[in-house]
Amino acid sequence: MRTRIAAVAAVLIAPLFAVPLAAQAPVTLKTTEFGSGPTVVFVHGLGGARLQWMPTARKLMNDHRVVMVDLPAHGDSPMPDPFSIQACAAALDEVLAKQKPESTVVVGHGLGGAIAMLEAGAHPGRMRGVVLIDVSLKAPMSIPDQQKRQFLEFMDANFAEFLKQVYVNMGRDSAEGVAHYARPALVPQPHMKAYYHALFDLDAARTTRGLKTPLQFVG
Repeated sequence: MRTRIAAVAAVLIAPLFAVPLAAQAPVTLKTTEFGSGPTVVFVHGLGGARLQWMPTARKLMNDHRVVMVDLPAHGDSPMPDPFSIQACAAALDEVLAKQKPESTVVVGHGLGGAIAMLEAGAHPGRMRGVVLIDVSLKAPMSIPDQQKRQFLEFMDANFAEFLKQVYVNMGRDSAEGVAHYARPALVPQPHMKAYYHALFDLDAARTTRGLKTPLQFVG
């Protein structure tokens, strides 16, 4: 009996001694890299993929080093376990740590820009500047916990239709809307859900306070 109680206690106490999230090894992000010169690191938005930057990258490849990154759970990059936006930023840091900070500019679109801002706040010495394209660094208004819970429950129960409506409505017409939806449809639904849940508590705006890294918004 004492042995069984001790075993149960060990299971209950074990999480208290778990390795903190910050100490866990970040996942390795898949990148496509080419060219030489000043470095531009491209980070796509939620539901995107690294190669969507290729038209822009081709224009830079003659005199720049281009690094295109797949965010966690996108393309060929694995999902952090446990998942958090901070874990995504830590994974991006592993990519930037291999670049020359004095000549590296990070270009982030949407969620990729918010993750780039978290990285800039945590490791400002990794980059020369940051360009944010259509980035929302935090929710525009505070949402009561009850409304948040109701929305997340509705979203989870109707996620396929929810995701389709979000991306199709981004298009200027139905054809472009379908094209927008095609990319996030390739990301496993549980992973996309994890991102949407995390977005409710995202506040990358705090990193702009006192940030010395040059920053440009494009919207």
